[in-house]
Amino acid sequence: MTVSDTQNKDTHPTKQPPTSKFASWSAKGFKTELVAVAAGEKRPVEPNWQYKLPSDADIRAWDTLNHNLGIRTRDHPFMDVDCDDPDTALDICRALGKLAKTAPMRTRTGSDRFGLLFTLARNEPRFKKFKRVWTRQTSNGTTPLTEKFEIEILADGQQFVAEGKHPDGGEYAWTGSPPTECLLMPVCRADFEPWLDEISRVVLGKGWHAQKQRHAGTTNAPGTSAMGTKCPEGLTHLVSGMFAQIPNDLSVDYDQWIKLGIAAKAAGDFFEEWDAWSAKSSINEDAKDNRDTWDSFDVSGAAGIGTIIKEAELAGWVKPVELLNHYRNLKEKEQEQVQSDPAADFEAVPGSGADTDNPFFKEFSQKNKLNKFELRPGWLPVVGINLPDPWLYGDKLMRGTITVLAGRGGVSKSTLALGWCIDMCLDQKTPLLGEKTHERGLKCAYINADDSDAKLMKRVKAACLKRGVTIDDLKDRLWFMTANDLPAEFSLSDKGSRQLLMTALTKAGVSALVLDPMANLSTVEENSNTEMVKMLHALGQMAEAAKMSVCLVHHERKGAVDNEDGSQNVDAIRGAGGIIGRARIAFQLRPMNAADAKSLGSAGPVSIKGMVRLDNSKQNYAPMGKDAEWYSIESIELGNPIDGFFSEPVHVRWNPPAGSVSGKDTDMVLAAIVGGVPGSPGSLYTTRQCPVDSPRNLVSAIDTISGGSMTPNEVRVAVATLVREGKIEESRYKDTHTKNLAWGWKST
Repeated sequence: MTVSDTQNKDTHPTKQPPTSKFASWSAKGFKTELVAVAAGEKRPVEPNWQYKLPSDADIRAWDTLNHNLGIRTRDHPFMDVDCDDPDTALDICRALGKLAKTAPMRTRTGSDRFGLLFTLARNEPRFKKFKRVWTRQTSNGTTPLTEKFEIEILADGQQFVAEGKHPDGGEYAWTGSPPTECLLMPVCRADFEPWLDEISRVVLGKGWHAQKQRHAGTTNAPGTSAMGTKCPEGLTHLVSGMFAQIPNDLSVDYDQWIKLGIAAKAAGDFFEEWDAWSAKSSINEDAKDNRDTWDSFDVSGAAGIGTIIKEAELAGWVKPVELLNHYRNLKEKEQEQVQSDPAADFEAVPGSGADTDNPFFKEFSQKNKLNKFELRPGWLPVVGINLPDPWLYGDKLMRGTITVLAGRGGVSKSTLALGWCIDMCLDQKTPLLGEKTHERGLKCAYINADDSDAKLMKRVKAACLKRGVTIDDLKDRLWFMTANDLPAEFSLSDKGSRQLLMTALTKAGVSALVLDPMANLSTVEENSNTEMVKMLHALGQMAEAAKMSVCLVHHERKGAVDNEDGSQNVDAIRGAGGIIGRARIAFQLRPMNAADAKSLGSAGPVSIKGMVRLDNSKQNYAPMGKDAEWYSIESIELGNPIDGFFSEPVHVRWNPPAGSVSGKDTDMVLAAIVGGVPGSPGSLYTTRQCPVDSPRNLVSAIDTISGGSMTPNEVRVAVATLVREGKIEESRYKDTHTKNLAWGWKST
C-alpha cells in the first residue's frame, strides 16, 4: 500500500494530451505561475524563470516541445514529502489527517514520495522556503546506517514539476481531483509548523528524530552571522579561492547556482568570480545570459558572504588565519556591545516568533532602548502604581521576579519545585502544598538538567496520583525539558541560549519557569560574583520582559549551620553572594532535626524521617517573620513494583500539632500497635516513610479504625505521647512477611 492509496477518490493519474497541458493549466487560472521545465528534468528552461510572465506564444511553444510543466510556488506553497520508506510515508499521510484528503496530492509512479499543493491566503506575505529533516539509525546486519527523509515547504523563489516525467522515468500524477479542478486550501507560513510537529510526534514511534533546522530565510554558515551580508574590506581576495573550491558539475542544480549567484551579488560585486565558477559546468549558459541573470537578482534580505563560506567549507575549504582573526575581533566587539546595552539581550530573533509584534518585546524595547539611562521625575504618575503585586503562587512566585529555592541534599528540592508547577497548572481549590494560586489557567515550564525524561515523568505521575488527577489534566499546561533535550552548549550565561529559551517560553505562553539546578544550566563559575550578577541580571530582564516568574533551584554548602532560632542561614546558599542579592525572593529547605521535633511536640529523632522544613530567607514583596512551613515526604507507589522500589516521593503540606489528643484516641493507637498488622503476623506498624496503602502504615490504619475521626497529625501526637509515657518504643526487626529488616512500633 502506498501513500496515494490513502486518498478516498479515484487514484488513477490525471493526464492531459502531450500538446495541451500548458494550455489547460493556463485556462484554469495558472497562466502567470507556469514555468517550462526540460522534459524528464526538474530544471527550468528559462534562466530568469522567477520573473518571466509567459505569453500565449510561450505556452503554445512549450506544449509543442512537450516540456515538463512547472508551477511557481511564490503564491502556491507546495509541501514536498521526500520519504522513501513506504510505512513512514503512510504514517505521514495519516498524520496530516484531513489535510491529506482535501489538498491535491501529487504522486509519482514507482515512488512513495508525494506533495500537497496550497494557495497563499489573502493578504498574507510571501515567505521563503524552509524544511525539516528526520533521521534514524538502522543497520544492514553488521554495518550501522543512517536513514533520512525530509519535508520541504517550497515557497517564494522555487517551483515544482506538476506534470511530466521525473528524471528517473516515473510519471507525475495527481490523485483525486487535480489542482485545475478544485479549490486550493489557503494557508500562511505559520500553518505548516503544527503539521510538521504532528508528523514528528507520529514518526517518533518508528525511531525517527527531527534534526535541528536554522530559521527560515537565514542561510549564513555557523559563526558567520556576525559578519553581516557584505564581505569585509581586506578579505575580498578570499572569494575567488572559495569559488575555486566549490564544485560545479551535474550535482549542482539550478537552485544552487542561483543561490550562490545571489549570495555573490549580496556580498559585493563578485560577478567575475561567480561567472568563472559557472563556466566550469558543462551545461552553463553563455556569459551574456549569466550577466542578464545576475542583473535580475533581487538581494534585499538575502544572505551573502556567509553562504559562500558555508558552501566552500562543505567542499573542503579551510578558513585562513586572517578570517579567523576577523571572527575573533567581531566576537569581542559583540560582547562589548552586549555588556554596554543590556536590552540587546532580548532583541527579536528573525523567524523565531519572538518578533517586534510581541507586546513583551515592544514594552521592553521602549523601556530599555529609547531611555537607556535617564532619570525620571518622581512626582509624575506611574502606570500600575495602584495595582496589586502580580503574585502567581502564594508568597513564593511573582511575575517579573526571580525566586531562589535552595536546600541541602536529600530533601527533594526538585520534587517540591515540580509540585509548585503542578499545583499552579491544576487550578485546584485546595492545592496539595497549601499555597493559593492567584491566577487560573497558568502554564508552567520545568527545565531539569539532571534527570531523564523517564525519571521526570515518574515524578509527575506520582504527583498526579496523590492529587487524584491524571497526566492528561496537565495537557497544554505543563511543559518541560530534561537532560535528554538540552543541547550540550546550552548555558544561561549565553545570550543566544537565553534568546532561544525566551522564544520557546513566549510561544508556549508560560507564566512560571523553574530552572533546576541552576549550576548545571550555566557555565559561569558560581563563586564569581561579577559573572553571577551579570547572568542573574539578564534572567531578571527576561522575567520582566515576558511577565513571568523565574525560579532557580540551587544547592547549599555542605556542613551548613542554622541560626540560633533554628531558621536556616542564608549564607549557607552555595556560591557568590550576588545570587541571593539579585533574587527578590528566597526559600531554604532542610530536613527536620531533633530540636524541631522537640519544639513541635513530636516523638523526637525516631519520627522525623521524611519531614522537611521550608524557611523564607528573603522576601522583598511580602511581610517577613512568617513561621517555617513543614512538609511530609510521602512515597507513592506507581504500580508494577520492581523489588519494592518502584515509587516516587511527593511533598504534602504538614501542619504541626496544635496540642494533645484525648486519652481515648491514645488508647486506640496503643491497641492497634499491640494488636499488630492484621493478616501479617510478625509485622509491626510504622510512622516512617512508606506507601499510604501499605498495611504497615499506622496513619492509614488509624484512619480506617477511627472512621476518619483522627487526622494524621493527631496520630503522630498520640504516638509521641505514648513514647513519652514509656508505653511503646520503635525497634528494628526482621519482618516475617517481607523477610527484610524494618522499623516498627511495639509495646514495652
